[in-house]
Amino acid sequence: MAIFSIFKDALKLAEACGVVEPIVEYPSPSPEAIRALAELSGLTLTSPDGDLTALPWTLAPYQNRTLTLSYAPTDRGALADVLQISTDDPVTPLTEVLLSGTARIDEENSITYDVGPTQNITAVFALNQIAVHDRRFEPALPAFFDYLNDARVNYRVSFLHEQVGEVDGDVLYIDETFTTDEAVATALAMVDAATGDNDYLLDTFDNALGMAENQEWLIEESDAWAQSRLSFIALNSDQEQSSDGNATVYVNRYLAYKEDSADILVHAVSGDVPRGCSGASGSAESAQLLDDAAVLTGGTFTSWCTSDWAVNFEQIAEAVVGDVQSFALT
Repeated sequence: MAIFSIFKDALKLAEACGVVEPIVEYPSPSPEAIRALAELSGLTLTSPDGDLTALPWTLAPYQNRTLTLSYAPTDRGALADVLQISTDDPVTPLTEVLLSGTARIDEENSITYDVGPTQNITAVFALNQIAVHDRRFEPALPAFFDYLNDARVNYRVSFLHEQVGEVDGDVLYIDETFTTDEAVATALAMVDAATGDNDYLLDTFDNALGMAENQEWLIEESDAWAQSRLSFIALNSDQEQSSDGNATVYVNRYLAYKEDSADILVHAVSGDVPRGCSGASGSAESAQLLDDAAVLTGGTFTSWCTSDWAVNFEQIAEAVVGDVQSFALT
């Protein structure tokens, strides 16, 4: 069971900030039911269902509860504090909400909330030399890493081009410590030696998961990485020819590495189903297997024939990050 406590240290903000009814929504951090307790001294705190008096709360798996916080400043000035939500969940034992506000006389007051991610992100690209040398590939990479860095998630991303699933280059993965420029340069180094026409990308992901050196950074390093959200991203203009010929077989193999089926996703930039695509930016055969895998996992399938792959990569980055945090203000 997870126990939520709202600490009084954060309540000092009530004396200095004056925006009414920002809403902070927290998802259940684990499949177990969550028991919530709140210390409400000094803070106006309400719930849309009016059920605050029924503490402690019990949340079913993945259920949400919404708290509404209201502040009334007594003096002008700025103040920052931290609202802490502690839990005995093994992956996310503590969630911190950074609070800051500025109170002004005869002016609109402002308050900001900064909520960190609740889940780590891992992603593996698989592509062949056709994708590597496509003029749209390198210019699109910044859009992908900009999105991840702006989301402030803990992530690990790697690029593969050989069917055996081995990572080339001096490092095994790119993470949140890289700037976008550094991430792009490292990604290009990982695929610099790409040769041949690898049309077995689902096999490539399967082989990558089976390699001990990849399992260490993708899964085994800690509980947080074992329970990370893992995305496979395939780039290919040719028909997918992976040996088993059935997307369900591959998805089930991938799922064997995760406790939660929602933590495996397959995305693709490939030929439209069912007839492929063609245009000024190139052509691609229908990628039925990749589309099937994306549908089975709730992934994102984008067209190879899009003129600007930055659009594709940003859509995929959004799907890669997904709903790792829930936060809204009104």
